Amino acid sequence: MIRALVAGVALTVTAFWANPARAAEDAEQTLESLMDGMASARGVVAEFREVKLLRLLQNPLESRGRLDFIPPDRLVRRTDEPARATLWIDGSRVWFQDTAGSEPTDLSGDPSARQFIDNFVVIFSGDLSELQRRYETRFTANASLWSLELSPRDALVQRFVASISLRGEGRGLHEMVLIESDGDRTTTTFENVETDHLHSPEELQELFAGARAQEVDAP
Repeated sequence: MIRALVAGVALTVTAFWANPARAAEDAEQTLESLMDGMASARGVVAEFREVKLLRLLQNPLESRGRLDFIPPDRLVRRTDEPARATLWIDGSRVWFQDTAGSEPTDLSGDPSARQFIDNFVVIFSGDLSELQRRYETRFTANASLWSLELSPRDALVQRFVASISLRGEGRGLHEMVLIESDGDRTTTTFENVETDHLHSPEELQELFAGARAQEVDAP
């Protein structure tokens, strides 16, 4: 389950910077301007393509889906291909569902899951000081081209994530590479990104319907 959280939350981090339309706004990017942009976003909607290179498999695994983020702490990551899976985060509540089970699994009572998510929330909240407290940050820029390397300081997160590498131009992200502690590598690209999307009540109802249905049916 934690591996699903790794993928889901890391995708959210990159989606904030995946808007190439804003690239021309900054002649030279800084870490402060990146974080400022994240803090000001009303919501994110993006289609993603993810390629995983696993040590135990000869061929890469590719998946596609959609990501919705609603500040400050709500997320729905839906994988559509090659198999359906959904990760929901709603404040302190976390659910995960894949084709192996007919009902979402509630991870809210798992301290490891909760701590893992809390460590990532700071990245897309735009809190630079807290980001640097929890992660070693290495930011470089050459004109509008930039690179940001994140290494977790928290021992629990280190068990699953070795590093996250982000590269882009202006406020547009070109590439995100997530390296897990066991050497597995995930590269993610985005299409049709909207970084200032205001989700309507109807959209929110539909996005969280699966997770909420489990709460209603619970004894």
